[in-house]
Amino acid sequence: MKSSSRWARHFVRVVRGLAIAYPLALLGVVIALRFIGEDWWATTVGLYLPAVGYALPLLPIALLIALSKEKRLFWTLPVAVALLLFPLLGLSLSTGGGHDDGRPRWRVLSFNVNSGHGGQELIEQEISRHAPDLVLLQESDFGREKLLELLKEKYPFVVVSTQFVTASRHPIVETTEPDRLPYGDKLRSPRFVRHVVESPLGRVVVYNVHPLSPRESLAAVRGQGLREELRSGRLLSGANRRVVEDNVGLRRLQVEAIGRAVRAETLPVVVGGDTNLPHGSALFARNWGQLRDGFAEAGNGFGFTFPNRLAFLRLDRILATETLDFVSFEVDCGQVSDHRCVVAELEKAD
Repeated sequence: MKSSSRWARHFVRVVRGLAIAYPLALLGVVIALRFIGEDWWATTVGLYLPAVGYALPLLPIALLIALSKEKRLFWTLPVAVALLLFPLLGLSLSTGGGHDDGRPRWRVLSFNVNSGHGGQELIEQEISRHAPDLVLLQESDFGREKLLELLKEKYPFVVVSTQFVTASRHPIVETTEPDRLPYGDKLRSPRFVRHVVESPLGRVVVYNVHPLSPRESLAAVRGQGLREELRSGRLLSGANRRVVEDNVGLRRLQVEAIGRAVRAETLPVVVGGDTNLPHGSALFARNWGQLRDGFAEAGNGFGFTFPNRLAFLRLDRILATETLDFVSFEVDCGQVSDHRCVVAELEKAD
């Protein structure tokens, strides 16, 4: 009986330790991703992993608490769930920030079209279904002739710049292609284009953006699979670290250039595109944190946009300066790209 009692006390201590350690560990992950983020290669990789994986211990710990009959430990579960849903997964419960008083509205769609591999006609159909006033396309620089032809039938103003296509119902009165950025021993693309549009909300500066993807560096870390990379020791190798750091360095340079340009504007600004910055990115917060996020202000759910099937990252965004309000925000566009499109409706702020 004494042995059984001793085992039961030990079991309760273990369960208590796990129950308290789990939300503390989640909090540590939140702090590391938010305040270290892209400054360290390991937390950079963590930003792009499916955050739903952090929920795996939740059910086993709940069962252990039930078996231990330590009901007072159940408080740890809602704390863990809150950390999972909001800071880690980015759940939004917004009801929208606009007004229904007849004031002018402007509908903006942003879409990484993956070089049109899903079919240019199908891409145009998805765009038309949302009837946007302004279309911002990224990764459109291969085989876009048919798509451009279809867009020009509906949009009187279409501007093409490198990978970007911007189509508008309203005049695009100015287009600026930024200077290339020195990185290492090369000049690299800043991966954005700037327009001034005569919108229903007045003259607005629009940035169509697509900073460098982390795909190459994440593929290097994954190698032959995480289990094999861990077993062989390659996961923590200097080569992997250098690939990630080089990739982040160029993306940081591009994001900072966009941030500086936006902060220098005197007109209202809209930034749309595939940002390649997931929810919780420290790089995003430091450079674009002053901008209003359409999803956070008028979206619902998790807003994941990549990959199209079983999406777990929110990379595609529409942002705006404080003089503009988001009335609505949605994620859509079916299976015609590896990304989903985002659509926002804006109006002038009070």
